[in-house]
Amino acid sequence: MSMREMLVAAARAEIGTAEPSGDDKYIVLYNEIAGAGFAFNLAWCAIFVTWCARMAGVPESIIPTYA
Repeated sequence: MSMREMLVAAARAEIGTAEPSGDDKYIVLYNEIAGAGFAFNLAWCAIFVTWCARMAGVPESIIPTYA
């Protein structure tokens, strides 16, 4: 499976994830890898992209860790 297919598969597997607590795993991972201290009530759209990329093995040189 290509990196692109793995990225899409990671995102598709999360269809149905919803606030207020479904998104927590994305924020937890982001806080761990970025050394951030975000609370669980922030907008998580860019964090989700980072999470999908890391789950798919996409390196930070291609998709940076970003929130």
